Amino acid sequence: MKKILLSSLLLVSAVTAEEAPITVANTDTNQSIVSEKVEVMPSTTRKSGFYAGVGMGLINFGGSVDVDNGYTTTSIDKDTEDKPFSIKVGYLTESENRVELYYKTDSIDTENDIGDARNFDATLFGINYQWGISSLSSDKLLPYIRLGVGFGSGTADFTTLDLTAVEVDLALGAYYEVAPNIDVSAGIYRRAVVFADDVSDDTIVIALNGIEFGATYHF
Repeated sequence: MKKILLSSLLLVSAVTAEEAPITVANTDTNQSIVSEKVEVMPSTTRKSGFYAGVGMGLINFGGSVDVDNGYTTTSIDKDTEDKPFSIKVGYLTESENRVELYYKTDSIDTENDIGDARNFDATLFGINYQWGISSLSSDKLLPYIRLGVGFGSGTADFTTLDLTAVEVDLALGAYYEVAPNIDVSAGIYRRAVVFADDVSDDTIVIALNGIEFGATYHF
């Protein structure tokens, strides 16, 4: 009888010893799974979807004007000022990038050292693509890089001809979430706006640098 009891106790001890490592291993596995889930959580709380907004440029610095008459190109460093105002609609992707269409009006003034001033007005329709820099983002802040192209029409104070206007836009800035559905933004931009007409061979390229501000509402 004693031998049977001793054999039973030894068997129970062996089974318990074999099960203990399995329990610990399962706990470690659960902990690693939890850790992996925490690491892949999104860096911002903004959900993907459609949005609408406005943007404007308020401060300028530097700039240049290139005039091409079909034979020669003249480059002049001038003080250039623009007043772009845009209305945009777009879509925010799950990877925090933005694709948007915009309508923009602009008034551009140029002036050189001897006071030679010119004014241009432009109306443009275009598309922007913005890359959200997730590695530098937080719950409310999202830096971005933007590239845009626009096409439209323009006028100038020194001619009665209707002009064709084309712009290429590059910007660097950041969005900040001020409410669950509202972002504000600020950034710096570099634009090149090209004016040309269908009669002469003259082409005017105006380079502009500035600081922009905007606001966006997410639906």
